[in-house]
Amino acid sequence: MLMLLDGFVDLGYPAARAVVLPALEALQGPDRARADRPAGWDDYRFREVPGLGKLVEPIAAPGLNVDALGRRATGNPPRNGPHGVLLGSSPTFGFHVADDATLAAALERRRTDVTVASLAGPARTTPESMANWARVEAALDAPDFGILVFGYIDVFLACWPSFGGAEPVAERAGEHQPALVTVPARLLRRLSPPSDTPCRDPEVQAALVERSLYELRSALAYGRTRTPHFVVVVPPTVFGTDADVAALRTKVPPAVAQSLDTLIRAIRARLAADAIPGVIDLSALFDADGMRYLIDSGSHFSAAGADLLAEEILRQLPDDFFSQSRG
Repeated sequence: MLMLLDGFVDLGYPAARAVVLPALEALQGPDRARADRPAGWDDYRFREVPGLGKLVEPIAAPGLNVDALGRRATGNPPRNGPHGVLLGSSPTFGFHVADDATLAAALERRRTDVTVASLAGPARTTPESMANWARVEAALDAPDFGILVFGYIDVFLACWPSFGGAEPVAERAGEHQPALVTVPARLLRRLSPPSDTPCRDPEVQAALVERSLYELRSALAYGRTRTPHFVVVVPPTVFGTDADVAALRTKVPPAVAQSLDTLIRAIRARLAADAIPGVIDLSALFDADGMRYLIDSGSHFSAAGADLLAEEILRQLPDDFFSQSRG
């Protein structure tokens, strides 16, 4: 009987997903329920690949266009000037915003001679970003420049057990778990997220700071084997900031938020002390108006946030960063 019922529910899975999941999103408050997201996000899917993380499935839909290599469109045709890559996690990819509201699109608006291939992806760690670049680089033109936006994803995953809930359900095209499993599991996870975190332990905090700096330095070294014009940008987040973004953190367990505040401030302090060449620390960029520039607890950028970040990145890049012109 249970199998028959489950099969019946599965027949209505697409409709159930369209009706029930938006309702579950609304339960999470302002960091998930956003009625203004482009229609293309209704068909957003990704698949999990060990070592590469989440790979967004190709899609051509209103406001969301991603090709077979995982490049998100910017709405601009290729230019004759320098071509480069933009790496990072979902804030860099652009979450629940249109193609022309992403960081890559903002960079291209301000530098009309360059082409930016956005290879960012959801919840993608720094090692996964570099591995994914290696996966597709043979299909791309040799880059004149590269930019990695450092996303703190390893820290979030270690300290925030339900962090993956900020991303859509992992689902291969045409495949899914039984609806009787999926929907109740997601409801329980969202209504009762784990409230504790291992990151209150000072030993864990120290290890995560060291690992973050190691991954950042390793990515910088790897990127410069591909192009001498490679930088790492450290963006603002809703944690470890002086910005008033309390409204975006209401669904984050207090122990998790406190641990992330401590950790990210420690990483920022190390970055300031080490002054690593090739690292552009923009952690404080949104402090004046965080609610305008960030849209949720996952530290995703609004269109205005992406635009301001692009402006400041371009201002702080070395003068010769785009010197390898193809024109």
